[in-house]
Amino acid sequence: MVVNSVEPTFMNSLPFSLRPVAIDLYNMHLLREVLEIRQGKVPSVLAQKYNMHHEQWFEVSNIVVLTKLSQFTISKELKLDYIEHLQDVLRAVLDMKGATYKEVHQAIQFYEASVLADWYERLQKLHERQGA
Repeated sequence: MVVNSVEPTFMNSLPFSLRPVAIDLYNMHLLREVLEIRQGKVPSVLAQKYNMHHEQWFEVSNIVVLTKLSQFTISKELKLDYIEHLQDVLRAVLDMKGATYKEVHQAIQFYEASVLADWYERLQKLHERQGA
């Protein structure tokens, strides 16, 4: 089993003023909750704590999703529909809906996000094995 390390690339790209929000979301909120924030459903507690515009919430939530995804363990127990859901989430956050595996992988490599690239490659291999 491969132990994932956290993908630092995206968090490191955030302006310092947005990092506390990203750290809060990363540490205290589930992926599902961060995806809801990305859709504009910011809990009132967070909206009061962090006075940010919709675009800032969108940017921070995208970065947190990319960081959190690299932490998901890829194992043979994952069901095909769950694998496909993770792929869809990644494509949506990268604004690449409908993109092929190769296109998404190239985009991740462009960002020099090696941990996420390795994670996505393992996810794709599992997808190919289960889809066959």
